[in-house]
Amino acid sequence: MLKRCSLVMIGVLLLVLPASAQELLNTQVFSVAARGAGLAGTQWVTDLTVYNPMDVELIVGIQFFPGGQDNLLDPTFPERLTLAPHETLMVEDVLLNTFG
Repeated sequence: MLKRCSLVMIGVLLLVLPASAQELLNTQVFSVAARGAGLAGTQWVTDLTVYNPMDVELIVGIQFFPGGQDNLLDPTFPERLTLAPHETLMVEDVLLNTFG
């Protein structure tokens, strides 16, 4: 009986977790962005793609926290992207083009 209950709970979790991952939240955190020289003259960059699934305009604030130093969140988010309803916006090389 315990084995059957465990299998049912695992099945429920497998169904619920993907649905909850699609929930819209006010805060999203992207943990890694990089820009640097690669092998044979290549340049590694981070492109940022943001999609607005809503029927209203969406303002997205972004902030970069450089590694190896004390960083503080600026709740005013001076760097902002404005997306029209259902718009997808791509910022190529976000570290250079947005944060210099």
